Amino acid sequence: MLLTNGADPHPELRFPSGFQLRCLHERHRVLAAREVLPLQERWWTVDIYLADIDDELKKALIEEHSNEQPPSDGEIYCKIQKYQLNRDRYSEMRWWARLSAHGTRCLEQVSRHGDFKAAFDDLLGIPGLWGGMRISTLNKMMSMSCDDEVLTYLTHIKDVWSQLLRHNKEAMLMVDQATVKAVELMAPKSSKRDAQALHGQLVSGQIFSGFNLESREIIWSGLRTISGLIPSLYTFFEDLKYLEACVGSMRHLIKPSPKQTMRSALNNIFFGTDQLVIQEAHSTYSTQLGKKSKNWQLTYPQLWLYTMRDYPDLPAPREVKTKKKKKLLAKARTPNANEAKLSDFAVLADKLQFKSDEITALMLRSSDREIARDALLRARNQDRYDYGDGDIESHIDKILGLFATARPQNTERSCPVLVSDGPDTAGPRCGFPDEEAHARDRRFLYISNLQSDQEEQGESITSFFVRRSVYFAFFGRLPKIITHCRSSPAPPPNAGVERAASSPFLETQVSEVDLETDGERLRQNTLDGERLHQEQSERDSQERLNGDGNDAQEADDSFQVPERDQRRDTQIDIERIIARGLASIPEVTEDPAEHSREQNLDTQLQVVPPSPSKIRIEFKILEGRVLRTDRSLLVDPSEPSEVDRMAKKYTRKGIRPFDTLYNLLVPGQCFQAVTSNGTNTVLLIKDDGLHIDSQLVVFKPTSDADPFAGSRPKRSRH
Repeated sequence: MLLTNGADPHPELRFPSGFQLRCLHERHRVLAAREVLPLQERWWTVDIYLADIDDELKKALIEEHSNEQPPSDGEIYCKIQKYQLNRDRYSEMRWWARLSAHGTRCLEQVSRHGDFKAAFDDLLGIPGLWGGMRISTLNKMMSMSCDDEVLTYLTHIKDVWSQLLRHNKEAMLMVDQATVKAVELMAPKSSKRDAQALHGQLVSGQIFSGFNLESREIIWSGLRTISGLIPSLYTFFEDLKYLEACVGSMRHLIKPSPKQTMRSALNNIFFGTDQLVIQEAHSTYSTQLGKKSKNWQLTYPQLWLYTMRDYPDLPAPREVKTKKKKKLLAKARTPNANEAKLSDFAVLADKLQFKSDEITALMLRSSDREIARDALLRARNQDRYDYGDGDIESHIDKILGLFATARPQNTERSCPVLVSDGPDTAGPRCGFPDEEAHARDRRFLYISNLQSDQEEQGESITSFFVRRSVYFAFFGRLPKIITHCRSSPAPPPNAGVERAASSPFLETQVSEVDLETDGERLRQNTLDGERLHQEQSERDSQERLNGDGNDAQEADDSFQVPERDQRRDTQIDIERIIARGLASIPEVTEDPAEHSREQNLDTQLQVVPPSPSKIRIEFKILEGRVLRTDRSLLVDPSEPSEVDRMAKKYTRKGIRPFDTLYNLLVPGQCFQAVTSNGTNTVLLIKDDGLHIDSQLVVFKPTSDADPFAGSRPKRSRH
């Protein structure tokens, strides 16, 4: 503590010759006083203790911060982990006490999350990183439900610094905070300016000062090999702000449960096949053939890239007030999400084969109509003006007519630039980009641009280089994409409505259906004409007389489904026909050639342009009140045997195939039946959803057995 010189002289304490005092706080205070204080003011009181004080008191004296800045979050975290490891409960609690109540809750949350705690603890061996720690924001990190992305970034930090120091643990312990501050966010491999700045500090010993010149030259060679921006804990917490905005946009599509992450929740609604869809630009897509698991790795980031392009127009959904929650205060409102962007987001998700109620609802909304309505209501205060119930709809129709006059522009695709020989155009290198940089880069934020192996060197890096580095930090580098581009016209406004109306998956969202009516329809559709019954009986009798065995194909061919107006008055023994047909169907074995083809697809993605002649057949299974897509097949009409084979598999498992009008289908004729009626959909119903009465198959119309009942919004006509 500094003293003001008074008139009276200070008492002097004289020590014998050769006597030494140990300064527990080392000599940094003395050095600081010499730099700052005038000669006459270099006085302060000191506490003198005997040399035989115990270790606990000595530790407390060393760690006290009475007249200094309070310890940083990083120092607190490191001390707590150190004493936990040493099982020094008393010292650990002393450091816990330095946290605020909010900070304590945040750190306790992370401590209970094994993966997060392990990832942070893995960085304890690099002390210089911890100046960027922010304990008070850990709760936001936890609430984002982005565990996979957070862990990828933290692992990326460890990998870069370990690579830089050749995985030498002793060398990593010598990295100080000044070095990390100088090196973080630099790109010496790509930027000549960054390389020159770092090399000068490195040679002079301003950074990596604990290493000799020879070691620093080795470190320099490592710096020149690091791709992208050099990360740190500071960059991590800054980039979390950016990811948080993207998470808010993503919550329009999916709301993970407390036990789910964003990744696992989206994986649950992903119904992808071996056909990989890649968005190259707003209206340009490419397709590839590959294994479903690899397709997921390349499909999942594409939703995030949409949020990175349009997060300014897609703020997080407003919290819905419930009886249990407190009433919201009258604060400034968060702007509503852009309806057109929401519609485009839902259409993209559907095209990428994600299916959920939220996606369906967004696709069924008319974004143009909502925009027109919002414009009218905002233009005139509703407290003072009234359009009239009938007038507002006609006004909306007029505005929609004006919208319809817009025509899509023909835009030329260009390649993003990573480096520049002109002025530095990188903008902020972490956190949010500036508006100019975002407007410039958003048209390039597509996975084919980000996953390319492009490496360049120039005078400085660009803002797109920064975006790509942030993307890699959160999502990692994936296998190289082989693209086969095909341009498609820009989707018209409200494309989601048309796509929703035509999508077989969305049949459960179109209109309400009376359960009892559907049950009666199924009962009537299983009645056959008397003539067909008699003909079938005669065939059976003739087969028995001739001693012929049952032939599966003959059984399939003999059971022809008549027209609806002929399905009345009589019954047919469907159970007997199905059982007889299945009895002669050989067990399906895996074709070695097909297995070999799957292995080849697993090792290499192949470019397969979509064939216009192929038809997608959906197998949808009824589970309670939900109709879920269980399998999706892309079938060549000239070779539809895969569909019939799949139907036979389901039938063996006790799952019956029907068309969407509840007509029972024979497995060998499923493809022909569902393509002729234009639905391309096979409805699957388990045996426990059927009732066999007098050899008649009847669907049990319980209130919880039909997905069409009471769970869909009625389609309104505009």
